[in-house]
Amino acid sequence: MRVPLRPLVEGLGGLLLMAALDQVLTGGNGFAHYPASPFMLPVLYVAARYGLVPGVAVALAAGLLRIGLAVSADLWTLGSWALPLVWPLLAAMVGGFSEWHLRRLRAAEDKVAAAEQDRAAIAEANQRLAERALELDARLGARLQATTAVFEAARILGGGTEGVIRGATGLLRAATGCTACSFWLAEDRTLHLVAAEGWPQHADPPLAHTILPGPLTDAIAQGRGALVATRLADRLALGGEGLLAAPVLSPWDGFVLGMVKIEDIGFDDLGLETIASLEAAAGWIGAALAEARAREAAEATSGGGGLAGASAGGGLMVPGEDASRAIAVMTGLARRLGFELALLSAEIPAGPRGAAALEATRAAMAEAFRGSDLLLESRLEERRLSILLPGAAVAGAEAAAARLRGLLADRAPSATAQVVVGVALLHGMQGGGWQVVRPHGG
Repeated sequence: MRVPLRPLVEGLGGLLLMAALDQVLTGGNGFAHYPASPFMLPVLYVAARYGLVPGVAVALAAGLLRIGLAVSADLWTLGSWALPLVWPLLAAMVGGFSEWHLRRLRAAEDKVAAAEQDRAAIAEANQRLAERALELDARLGARLQATTAVFEAARILGGGTEGVIRGATGLLRAATGCTACSFWLAEDRTLHLVAAEGWPQHADPPLAHTILPGPLTDAIAQGRGALVATRLADRLALGGEGLLAAPVLSPWDGFVLGMVKIEDIGFDDLGLETIASLEAAAGWIGAALAEARAREAAEATSGGGGLAGASAGGGLMVPGEDASRAIAVMTGLARRLGFELALLSAEIPAGPRGAAALEATRAAMAEAFRGSDLLLESRLEERRLSILLPGAAVAGAEAAAARLRGLLADRAPSATAQVVVGVALLHGMQGGGWQVVRPHGG
């Protein structure tokens, strides 16, 4: 059994001190005439402080020393021979109790240390959770601001050609997070600046407001997608006056209507999804501009009568040929910005009343939807009209469906009795899928 060195040194040092006192006080007879032997003091000290094994070892040494002194002094008393044999037993009792106490003390200290570690871990976890909560709050606030900006830009886009021009740059900033952007209209292979945000007031050299036919106009005319300054050919086409650019095309015939361009954007906001967002915004602007020009041309031709399927609510109408593309564009934008997107659809029954049901449903939908919604037109043979509802979950879409059913029941109950109105969640916190499909009168 391993015995620590320090207890033995202290114990033997105490015994030697007692032996020296014995030599001075009694002449070296081992305190034979004392009622209690002072040699027990080092034994009890070591046993009480260091435990059983050191105490018994010092007790044996004290017994041998006491017997040695008795032999040298020729003393054959009971205190000289019998009592030293009892000292190891006393040391064992005191040392055992001391070790039990020490074990309890160490166990209590270990529990305190474990509790302190748990407390520190809990405090650290709480700190991380608090920091994460602040980060999520900031991100949520940024998303809400971006979503609000998208909706505001969408409302402006529905106000004719001038509304598209006013809302284009706001939509670009909301969709991509850029700090400087511009919107250009195409005319005879020439691009004319019509809206810009974030441009320096006094640039040297001054930024051009007209881009004549050249590499950039040729690249935009091809309509092959976004131009990125990291590609050499695109960088030469941009001429150092932009980082990203995308053509604005008519969704009906692919005709180039203009260009959107990003001149400056933060490093954190520039990524692969930024290119997709720019193309989605360009597609949205193109659809709005084409619809606005067609509406204005029809109004001018008919003396202000407007298109048959125009929206009374001020929103954007997309022809049936581009319905799938509009759904894809809006779904991609919803995933990037993190807002919910629902689809409200009306199935038109086949039969002799199909044309009447289609016209009645189109009129009711045009009256029911908001300025930030998209009405997806339909041909009669497809027998479906749909509305894209940005920022609407299933509950909001159900409310819009209920409003549409009420309009159909009030306006043309006989013609629209078999029209089926249903809603679908295209993007939301809990996923997507058809939620409710039933006849509007059921």
